[in-house]
Parts: sequence; structure tokens; C-alpha cells
Amino acid sequence: MWHDFFSGEAFWFWTLIIAQSGLVMWFVRNDSLVGASLSVLSMLAGLAFFPSQSESVGLGELHSLGFWLFLRTHFGAIVAGLGSYLLIGLAWASFRWWLYVKDLRHQYDERKTDWLAPASLLNTAQFLRAQAACVDDEPLKQRYSYWATACAEAAARGGHVLTTDLKPVWKEFVEHGYRF
Repeated sequence: MWHDFFSGEAFWFWTLIIAQSGLVMWFVRNDSLVGASLSVLSMLAGLAFFPSQSESVGLGELHSLGFWLFLRTHFGAIVAGLGSYLLIGLAWASFRWWLYVKDLRHQYDERKTDWLAPASLLNTAQFLRAQAACVDDEPLKQRYSYWATACAEAAARGGHVLTTDLKPVWKEFVEHGYRF
């Protein structure tokens, strides 16, 4: 058995399958739809060079029956395979989305904890006081002054708690990409 594997087309066939599968996963991981599509197409084109291996992947009848007759003969199996592929893909996409959202939530919580540290709140208060001094718009000046006072008072209390006075400041901070 191993002699046939290493001496015939089987070795190169499976090398192609493994290498192209690895490329597809790498392209998908790096969000390159074009690269993944080209990799799949090159793998399908490469299969034409290994006609003796068609039997090992369940396509032995394809050459003898022709494409359309093969499609009609195995229509149920093809539909079941596509349906399974879509269901597995849906489950995988949902899992990946959950991981992505979990990571975003973790980053958000870390940044909020860092921002609510007393030293950070004092820095924010100083920055807001400086902004209030530089701005000509009176309502904006009052808002910056109020926020600066709220940040300084929260820092004096020890920080680490997002109070109702700090929520608008935090919202503004987040909306500007975690900076003022």
C-alpha cells in the first residue's frame, strides 16, 4: 500500500490537497476572499492532472458518466453535502462571531478599567480644564468644566466606578476612539 502511495500519483495528489487546504485556511484567516477563491479554483484545476485519484475521493464515476449524468445520479448526495457544508459553516461563523464579540467586550472592559483609575481620571480632568479654557463656545465650555469637575471628584473618591456624572465623558471618550 505505501509503495503505491509513494510511487504513483497519490503522493502528489494528497500533497496538492493538503497544501491547497492550508492555503485556503490561511487566506480565510487573513480575510482574503480573492486568495481563498483562487486557491480553491487552482485545487480543482489541479485535480484534472490526477485522473487516477478520482476514485479515492468518490468521483470515480465522474469520468465514465460525464458531468451532467453524474450530477443527476448523485443529486441527493450532492444536496445533502451542500446542506451539511452550509450548516457547519453557519455554526462555525456563529462561533467565530461569538469569539470576536467576546474579545471586543474584553478590550472595552480593560480600557474602561484603565480610564477609571484615579491617575487617568485626574489626567482627563486636567485635559478637560485645558479644553474649556481654549474653547469660545459657552455651552461647550460649561460642559467641559462640568466634566472636569466630575472626573476630579471621582478621582478623589478613588475612581474605579462609572458614575452617572462620568457616563457622558466616557461616552465621548469611546466615540472618539478612546482618546479626546
